[in-house]
Amino acid sequence: NNFYLAFVEYPWWQAEAGNIHADGGDVSSSIPSTAALPYLITGTVPGLVSYSNSLNIGAGTINETADSEWQAQTNYRGFQTDYGYFERILEDDPEAAANGVTIHEGDYSTDGEISVADGENMIILVDGNVTITENITVAEGGFLAIISSGNITINDSVTNVEGVYVADVTISTGPSTSQLTGEGIFTGWQGINLERDFGDTTNNTTPAERFIYRPDLVLNAYQYLLKPKIAWQEVAP
Repeated sequence: NNFYLAFVEYPWWQAEAGNIHADGGDVSSSIPSTAALPYLITGTVPGLVSYSNSLNIGAGTINETADSEWQAQTNYRGFQTDYGYFERILEDDPEAAANGVTIHEGDYSTDGEISVADGENMIILVDGNVTITENITVAEGGFLAIISSGNITINDSVTNVEGVYVADVTISTGPSTSQLTGEGIFTGWQGINLERDFGDTTNNTTPAERFIYRPDLVLNAYQYLLKPKIAWQEVAP
């Protein structure tokens, strides 16, 4: 009988274009020196990585240039665009239901695969936790957003999710030995829990989670989501 030993690296993750930020915490990915593309952010025009505490990327570099100017230690200073923020904006929309906006009270699970076509809007607000049970695709020219007041959990059988995902608490990718590809924008206001692990030498070359920025989702965002909630009041001189 022949026996051999193979060194298996820790699981790691990677982004393509777009920006990465960890507020009140670290950006961490155990990129091995054996990775096919040993970069935190790939693409011809990589984004910026920022963090409150520290950056830990193993043997990798931020991008192909390995330029330290692509990182910043800073806190987020913008609005917290969470469930309550979007709910207040959309409550003023007189045509919300006709334009694909639905609001769910309590925990919510997606029902089968979701496929959003070119020209279609789907905005799902959930006052509770969300479970994504199957793959989700969004064509260029379409728009989907899932916004949760709690957690967003991706089932371990899911391999592809596309769209805009906002959770007031955390986004979890699910413990699985399959790679997860996320295309779009992902915001967990209390963190993103990365749980995928090939469990074999695939870890040595391939990220267990891969996030791809989709600028078309910003261009095609439903108009009411982009309207700030401003109240004007005249005061005495």
